[in-house]
Order: sequence, then structure tokens, then C-alpha cells
Amino acid sequence: MNPASEPPPGTLARNTAALAVGFFARTPILLVYFVLATRTLGVADYGVLAAISAVCAITGPLAAFGSTHLLIRHASQDLSTARSWLGSGLTVSALGSLVVGAFVLATAPVLLPPETPYAALALLLAGELVLARIVEMCSAVFVASERMHLKTLIQIGLPVARLGAVLILLAGPWSITLTRWALAGVIATGVWSVLALVLAIRAVGRPGWSMAPYLREWRQGLLFAAGLGVDNVHNEADKIVLARLDGPVAAGVYAAAYRILEVAYTPIRALLGAAFPRMFRHGAAGSAALRPLLRRLLKYGLGYSLLAVPAVVFLAPLVPRILGDEFANVAPVLASLAVLIPLRTVRALPADTLTGAGYQGRRTVAQLVVAVVNVVLLLALVPPWGIRGAVFATLVAEALLAVVLWTMWWQVRLVVRQLTPDGTLPR
Repeated sequence: MNPASEPPPGTLARNTAALAVGFFARTPILLVYFVLATRTLGVADYGVLAAISAVCAITGPLAAFGSTHLLIRHASQDLSTARSWLGSGLTVSALGSLVVGAFVLATAPVLLPPETPYAALALLLAGELVLARIVEMCSAVFVASERMHLKTLIQIGLPVARLGAVLILLAGPWSITLTRWALAGVIATGVWSVLALVLAIRAVGRPGWSMAPYLREWRQGLLFAAGLGVDNVHNEADKIVLARLDGPVAAGVYAAAYRILEVAYTPIRALLGAAFPRMFRHGAAGSAALRPLLRRLLKYGLGYSLLAVPAVVFLAPLVPRILGDEFANVAPVLASLAVLIPLRTVRALPADTLTGAGYQGRRTVAQLVVAVVNVVLLLALVPPWGIRGAVFATLVAEALLAVVLWTMWWQVRLVVRQLTPDGTLPR
């Protein structure tokens, strides 16, 4: 395919279908892994695991310093640059992981519950900051080239490897601790990161091990990293605050409900993932070129969301039977959070559109401001209200961010419509 050519009609649908197949194929794998974790570790240890995972989710994108998005941005417009951006991204990620990992270890006493085992934290940081970043970078090669079937392979393979490692752990004669659980995950992630790198090298050639491409665009990379990090603060701060201020048990219940909700959000994630490289391609022609794509995505996303919410509410009472008696309180939390599906859909669409149109800075500022509001609400509401306070803060922050991002997008469109033919604003 010509690197700059437009994919043929129907490619978006095929890519969405390919990603959806990947998401749905790995969903039962993740659910089995999730159920094994809740039943084996118990609600308290699962709450600690959820808090550590939330910290890793927030700091993981920061370790790559935005190089993953830069790879997608450039390789989606010119695939011949993928090789150099892959090498640059891997180099930057390796160095960034050391810095970010050291920072997390130093601040863990403030962020995480006192019960957190440092060995488990260190292992999970190695898996998520170092090894998972390799997998993500290799996956980005196939996102940029819109070969979503290969991204799907990587997407399915990682949870399969982790589940296999856990099953081996459970079959052994040793007792199961959070640290041993983390060790099994790190080994599996390491094995799969090597296989993912082999796939990427076969696709685009050996990486060019140089930071030069990144250093030319480090400011944009930091904006991408900040945007992803702040977005994950928005998504994950509730688990950390709950675990710290209301205890691991509350965090375990809340995180279990949240994990199930993420399963229901799977089709939307597939749709957005398939459309993301197109955001850059259409955005290169100006923000007006993004409007038809945004309308299509909004129609499909809201249509699914309006069906998913009642389904989640209806099925919520069945969840404790699967997870165990310790998770009896998951059902009302899950029903309360169900409205997150349409809220997150409505929030994600203008966010990705702003990124594709070249307004990542504005998106990052909006996310940062609302993330601060979210954390303040959590700190104020969790101590007196516990899980209910976390639910309320999360819903308010999600709705607020959606309103802010849509307002920004409409302002961008208004300015573009006012431009004169020579690209200047009329007097």
C-alpha cells in the first residue's frame, strides 16, 4: 500500500471487526484471570493488586514519553518511517521506565496501602513499565499500518500468556501470595514481549536504535504522554484513593465492578482503536475533514451504549455468584457505574478528534484540569461516603470532561469556519 494512500472503503469496518474479535476473544480469558484473582487472592489482596495496577496504568504511558503515539502519527502517514520510530520508541521507553519506576517506588508509601508488599510492586512495575511497553510499541506498528489482525494477535497473546503462567502457579505445591502472582505475570509478559518484537521486526525491519527521531519532536511526545497519563489519572485515581483512604476491601469491590464494566465497554474500545490512525490521516487535511468520521463514530458508539447500560444493570445481581461471597457488594456498585459506558464514549470521541486535528495541547489541559477536580472530589467524598463517594466523583468528573472536550471541539470548528481563504481570521 502506498504509505500516503487512503485505505479502501470498508477498511474501518473491517479493522473495527478485527479489533472487536480480538477484544471479545480475550474477554473470556481476562474474565477467567479476573475470577481466579478474586477467588485466590481474596478481596483485600485483590484491592491491593487493583491499587498497584492503577498506579502502573497511570505511570506506564509516562514511561514511553509519548513515543507510541508519535510512531502511530508518523507511520500512519508514511509507513517507511515505522522502523526508525520503533527503535526510537523502544530506546526512550527503556530509559523512561527506569526513571518512572524509581519515582513510583519512592512515593509508594504515600500512594498505596500500608499492606502493599514492595516485592510485588517492583515486579508489577517491571512488567507494566518495561515489558508491557515493548508489547505496546510493537502493537503500534500494526495500528499505524492498519493491519489490525496482527494487533489482535498481540492483543490476545498477552492475556493468554499471563493466564497460562497463573494456571501453572495454581497447580504448584506452593502457597499463593500477591508477590508470587506478580512474578508469574512478569515472566509471562517477558516471554510475550519477545514474540511481539519478533513480529514487529518481521513487518518493518530491524529497529533503528536512535533517539534522534524522538528528540526532534520531544515536545509533542511529552504532550501525548501527559495526555495519556492525565487520562489514566482520570480513570484510575478512584482505585488508589479508595485503597488508601477506605482500605483494600473497598478498593477490591469497586475495582471488581469497574473491571466488569470495562468488558461491557469492549466494542467501543475496538471502534475507537480502529479509527485512531484515521484521526491523524484525516486531521492532516484540517479539522473539517474529521467531521464525517466523528459523526459516524458517534452514531455507532451511542447506539451500542444505550443497549449496554440496561444489560449491565440487569445482569449485575448475578456477579457475586461468580466472584464469591466476599464480593457481594459488587452488584449495586456495578449498576451505579453502568452509565459510565455512554459517558466515556461521549468523552473519548472529541478527545481523539482533537488529537487527530493537532490540538493535543488543548486536550491535555482539559484532562489535567478535570483530573484535578476528580482527585479533589475523591479526597473529599471517599472518607465520609466510601465507595458511594468514589462512584459520585467518577460520574461527575466523566460528565464534566465530556462537556469540556466537546466545547473545545466546537470552538475549534467555529474558528476554522471564520478563517478567510488565506488562513487568517477576519477583522
